[in-house]
Formats: sequence, C-alpha cells, structure tokens
Amino acid sequence: MIEFILWFLGVLLVAIVTLSFLGKWASGVIQRHIEERVAALDAIVNSGRVPDSWLKSYREKAAKLLARGQDQARLERLGRQAQKYCLRQVDGLIKDLKDGSFTQDPKTREFLLRELQRRRRLWERAEWSSLLVELARQESQETAGEE
Repeated sequence: MIEFILWFLGVLLVAIVTLSFLGKWASGVIQRHIEERVAALDAIVNSGRVPDSWLKSYREKAAKLLARGQDQARLERLGRQAQKYCLRQVDGLIKDLKDGSFTQDPKTREFLLRELQRRRRLWERAEWSSLLVELARQESQETAGEE
C-alpha cells in the first residue's frame, strides 16, 4: 500500500511539474503572438508599410529567383502569394480590432480600423512582384555592404 501511495505521489509530482512548464511555454507563445500583432499594427498604421515579418520569406524567395535569373512570371506568382498572405493577415488584425482585442476605446478602435481598411484597399491594388523585387534588391545591397 505504501508503495502505491509513493508511486501515486511521484506521478502527481511529475504531472504538476510538466503542467507548470507547459503553462510557462504557452504563456510565452501567447505573449510573442500578441507582441507580433501589435508590432504589425504599429508598422501598418504609423509607417504605412507591410510588416517586415510578413514579407521575410517572400523577400528571400524573390532574392533567390533574381539571383538565378528567373522569369517575371515566377516573380509575379510569388507576388500574388505574398499579397494573399498579407491581406489575410490584415483581415485578422481587422477582426481582432472589431472583437475589441487591442483597445477598449471606441475612438482609437475606429481610427485603427479605418487605417487598416485603407491600407488593405491600397495593398489590394498594389503591384506586389515589384515590391518584392525592390525589397530583394535592397537586401542584396545590404548583404553585399556587410561583406
């Protein structure tokens, strides 16, 4: 009987420690997610630009395509993919604002919503392959300058 109690207490201790670590991990993940969303909102509203984190992988792919001398059709396809992804991200921010996740102040919420919707409309009509090519060239110049 005492062996069972010790075994049970051991299992209980392992479960408590595991749940504690999982809770800290989940809290960190949630905090990073919120910080990324706020940084994206700040970049869009205050700078009028697409957040760097949203474009990073597309910019890198565009740089590789340019380095290999790939045709314009591939760059245009990559631009459409980046546009679709970024518009989906903006839609998520708009939804979060409408749900009241970022601010409780109605005037601030309305201002942020107007700005996000305005940027979304602009980005819908923008030429994304050109944007990616420009960003990829800037990155190549920065990389060459560091060497």
